[in-house]
Amino acid sequence: MRWVGVLVALSAACRVEPVAVARAGVVGGDPDPGDPAVVALVARRTRCEAQDLALLCTGTLVAPRVVLTAAHCLDVFGEDGQYEVFFGAQLGTGRFALVTSARRHPAYDPATHQHDLALLRLAAPVDIAPAALPAAPLQPAAADLVRVVGFGTETVGQLATGEKRSGWMSVSEATSTAVTAVPSPAMSCTGDSGGPVFATVGGQEVLLGVSASGDPGCRAYAFNVRVDAALGDFIQPFLAETDAAAAGYGDTSATGFCSKGCQGPQDCPAGLACDSGRCMLRSLQDGDFGDACGADEQCASKTCARLLPEGDGACRCFRPCSGGAGGCAAAGGGEPRLVLLLLALAAAASRRRSSRWRSAGPPPVA
Repeated sequence: MRWVGVLVALSAACRVEPVAVARAGVVGGDPDPGDPAVVALVARRTRCEAQDLALLCTGTLVAPRVVLTAAHCLDVFGEDGQYEVFFGAQLGTGRFALVTSARRHPAYDPATHQHDLALLRLAAPVDIAPAALPAAPLQPAAADLVRVVGFGTETVGQLATGEKRSGWMSVSEATSTAVTAVPSPAMSCTGDSGGPVFATVGGQEVLLGVSASGDPGCRAYAFNVRVDAALGDFIQPFLAETDAAAAGYGDTSATGFCSKGCQGPQDCPAGLACDSGRCMLRSLQDGDFGDACGADEQCASKTCARLLPEGDGACRCFRPCSGGAGGCAAAGGGEPRLVLLLLALAAAASRRRSSRWRSAGPPPVA
C-alpha cells in the first residue's frame, strides 16, 4: 500500500524522546509561523465579497489530498457537509483547499471521545509536505514532552483570533488508543480540536495524536487520540482510496443546474452537494453559476458566489432557480436553508458551552 511519501524511518523501539524546550506560559502556546501541514478547518465560503470565516477546528495534512482531524469537528455539518481547509499562519492570509468528502472513525464514541478521528479528502493535491505518520507503534510514557499545534484560543473564554500557535505539554497517562497530557506549560484549548500532537522519535517529529477534549478551563489536562492505533484499520485504507480517486474539480464551466438533475455528489462539479436532485451550495438556494465576477454589484441577482476556493473563475454570478434575489443576502427574507443553517450553528454553540469539546464552533473569527 502506497503511503504517498509520508512515512519516515524510525528507531526500532519507536520510543518518544525527551526534548529540551524554551517554556513560555500561554494557554495556546506561542505564535507559530511554521508547521505548514497544520490547517484550519472552516465552513465552506459561499460569497466572494468579504465575509466572516467560521473556524470549526484544526487539522493536519497527512497526504497530498488527505487531512486528519477529530470526528466531533463534523458534528455541526456532518460527514456530507461542505468544508474547506486553510493553509497559513493567520486565518484568511494564505490559501484554501476544498474538501470533497469526509469520514469519521467507525468506532468513534461521542461520550468518551475514544477514536475521535476523521479524515477529509481534498478535491486536488496541495504542494505542501505532509506531516510524518508513525511507521510503527509508538511508546509514549509519563513525563514525555509533546508539542501541540492549533488555531484555537490563547485565552480561556475568548474567541480564537485565527492565529496558528504551538506549545509544549507533557504526557501524564498513555493507553493503547489515547494519551492524556498536562500543561508544560502550554495547553490546547477551544479551536485546537483535531490538531496535531507531535512526538520526537529518532530525532524527527511524528504525529502521535489528535487533540480531542479536555477540561473546560484548559488548565488541567488534554485528551488526545493516538494516531498509531488507527493506522491499519482507518488511515491507511483511506489513503489508498484517495490515491485511486479522481482528483480535480470536474467541469466547472457547466451550467444549467436548475434543469439538470443529480443522483449523488459524483454528478456535481466543484464539490457541490446533490440536494433534492439538484447540485448546490447548501448555504444558498438551488441555482445556476454564470459569468465570472468579483463583487455582488456585478451580478443581476446581486449575488457573486464562490464556486472554487481560489483562482481565475473562482467566483460566479449566482442566479437562484426561483428567479428571486436569494442567496446569503436574504438572511431575513425567507431563505429556509440559511435559517436552518443558523439554527444548527446556534444549537451547536449552546451544546459546547457545557461540553468538553475543544472545537471552536461557529463563531466567526475577527
